[in-house]
Amino acid sequence: MNSFLLTKLKTQYLEIDELLNGLPTEKVLERPMTNKWSILEHVAHLARYQEVFLQRLLLILSQENPELERYKADNDPAFPAWQKLSQEEVLKKLKRSRLDLIDFFESLPVYEWDRLGTHPTLGALSMQEWLRFFLLHENHHLYAIFKIRHPIT
Repeated sequence: MNSFLLTKLKTQYLEIDELLNGLPTEKVLERPMTNKWSILEHVAHLARYQEVFLQRLLLILSQENPELERYKADNDPAFPAWQKLSQEEVLKKLKRSRLDLIDFFESLPVYEWDRLGTHPTLGALSMQEWLRFFLLHENHHLYAIFKIRHPIT
């Protein structure tokens, strides 16, 4: 178990509340460019991906080194419904599924941390590497939200 990664899992997503603090609804819903996501769509993606990620972790536990497809929100039939949720609903779902992820990793036996799942471009990753990948992916979207909130003028 990696306590640094678990601490990040428990705290990194809290940055979303900070990034949304004081923003008018119009700004949260506004797309910075026609083909780019709004702040709320980024948050919806993060919330949905948490569910997908937990399903992948369970698959890794149930199979020997499963090959996992790259997740793309555009190919996820459930994602359009997430894009239509209110900010309050998205945040509620995000926080609930985050608690599920935290519970998963906190209760994962030490011997299971070495289980592998294969990513199409990164290769075979251990549970710890999958968690690191998840957190880096989330951080990428937090940065994207930050840039929307503070556009260069």
